[in-house]
Amino acid sequence: MAVLLAAVTGIVLLGCALSEAVTAVWAVALIVLVPTARRLDRRIAVNLSLLVGCSPVLIWLPPVIGERTAALTLVALASAISALSILRSGRAVVPAVHRSDCTIVVAALLAMAAASPLRSPANPGSAMRMLTAGWDHASHFSMFVEQRLLLTAPPFLPEAADRSGFFFDQYPQWFHSLLVVMSQLFVGASADVPNELVTYARMQWALYVVLAVLTTAALMQSIPQQTFTPVRISVLVVGLSLVLGVPGALNLMQGHLSFLLATLSAPVIHLLVRGRPSLAAHELAAILGLVVVAASWMLVLPLACVAAGPHVWSAWRAARGLRKVGLACGVAATAVVSSLMIWQSVKESPTEHVVMDGPVAAVGVAATVVVLLGALVVVVGGHVAGAGAWRSATDRVGLMIVLTALAEVVCLGAFQVYATGELSYYFWKVSMAALVVGLLLSAVAAAELVAARQAVLGPPRTIVGVLGAAIVAVVASAGLGVGLQHYPASSLSWAAATREQLQQRALSTSGSGAGVVLRLSGEVTSPSMAARTTLVATAESDLSPAYANQWFHALTRSRTVRAGEIDDDLYVLGLDRSNTAAAAELIERLLSDPDQRVVVTDPALSQRLLRELTPTQMGRVTLVNGAPSSEETP
Repeated sequence: MAVLLAAVTGIVLLGCALSEAVTAVWAVALIVLVPTARRLDRRIAVNLSLLVGCSPVLIWLPPVIGERTAALTLVALASAISALSILRSGRAVVPAVHRSDCTIVVAALLAMAAASPLRSPANPGSAMRMLTAGWDHASHFSMFVEQRLLLTAPPFLPEAADRSGFFFDQYPQWFHSLLVVMSQLFVGASADVPNELVTYARMQWALYVVLAVLTTAALMQSIPQQTFTPVRISVLVVGLSLVLGVPGALNLMQGHLSFLLATLSAPVIHLLVRGRPSLAAHELAAILGLVVVAASWMLVLPLACVAAGPHVWSAWRAARGLRKVGLACGVAATAVVSSLMIWQSVKESPTEHVVMDGPVAAVGVAATVVVLLGALVVVVGGHVAGAGAWRSATDRVGLMIVLTALAEVVCLGAFQVYATGELSYYFWKVSMAALVVGLLLSAVAAAELVAARQAVLGPPRTIVGVLGAAIVAVVASAGLGVGLQHYPASSLSWAAATREQLQQRALSTSGSGAGVVLRLSGEVTSPSMAARTTLVATAESDLSPAYANQWFHALTRSRTVRAGEIDDDLYVLGLDRSNTAAAAELIERLLSDPDQRVVVTDPALSQRLLRELTPTQMGRVTLVNGAPSSEETP
């Protein structure tokens, strides 16, 4: 039996090494087959937590078996675990399935449909038009493509295109390492930079589906299986309203899936550990990995630490021998990696960073406070009603998480008002994170209340139960979207609108702004040359000047500190594109550096430069038109 199993495993792994399609199919199968839990919903939740939390570390492996070393190593480890489990007990690999597991399939299908235009862009131009819907995709693509092509991650990345250093050296990149590992799993070896736009778009789709499935599986496994079915459906709607509606749909469009992933870490940790007297080694690894994920977005780290801390401490006290050594190593590794990411974020001007401003979707302060206080009431009620509640500190972790979220919102808001007189970007982001955490935990607590009542009084009358669940589902469908300060609409509407907007952008034939950037980046011969070039895109059909320049440097792998110094000036220039005098003044200042080159897209600006600049300076200015490139045409 052992020889046969080893042979089958070897054949599968050989197929993965030879075929990228086999790797993708087998990777999906392993999420169900690796026996980290008996119940299917819990198994999927634990395995996906391990994927998003622990797999990014594999990007640090030297590429000894090719460009897909990280992915093949992950598949080999998971296959070996499954094979050993079959040897010990053949039944272990087959999960226990419950009818409520259908909700996981529903969540996956809805997420696939909601972000479907990103699944298979026709070409780099189509991918870029969808990605330019959000400001931060250029930055995240820049970090992704560096790791994807260089097959490593910070702090082991080589020198940047110039001596000023990579612009994102101070940005935590665990999320981008995850995207690289996933791209090796589901796409294969890397391509040229324009085609990596397609890969990046596909990974946004894949991660969106993973987050929907992870959230649903974590919710379902935390609810007793005998819970009234309409209650389970209500909890599902709450989770999907947040992940596929608001803030999930907005995060997908804006390039903020890293924030959504970090935000979900704390509630997923809590849902995985609640009600469990002890945790296996792989469950502790999943929890610690999610803490690292939260550390990549520092302001939500306290929530993850509160969720994980009591359970890790309990495991430490109960551990003996090698298990205690292993747990100590895991905690130490988590602390080191998290500390490095925190240090990257705060080593320069941490106070200024916290009060920076920027465009962000936000729910009003009053609505935020009301929802969080309501979540506190429901969480307390759920714990009190639950069997054996309040007997130990770990039984009160849910309340501690919501209290921490509320305290962080209040403290950060007070600090920003004291420092600048107004609430700004990070307050609204932390408020949104607190709302997501509070609503997910209160949904499970409410289900626990119903389950406790059901245990004492029996199941509710069908009509009453269905009606109550329907009301909750309708309210959840409206979700946080109706509380947005700008463009309020139900979360269901936001989910539908996101898909429609992505589809329209993908099929658009008028995206010359993306075309200019794609064509220009293809003409640059080296990153070092691109680092000395500034794109001043001020024609009406162009992207925002700052955004166009960021995409240019991302696509030429030249987003250095020096190249990014001009971003603020270009942003101001975009407020009035017709102000050729301001643009000419900026360009003249840029050309005072004899190594600097400038590309302009507006003929009127070019004519003005001809009048105001010397022939030597004009020799370093290039005019390009806005005709779509071949890579942009659908």
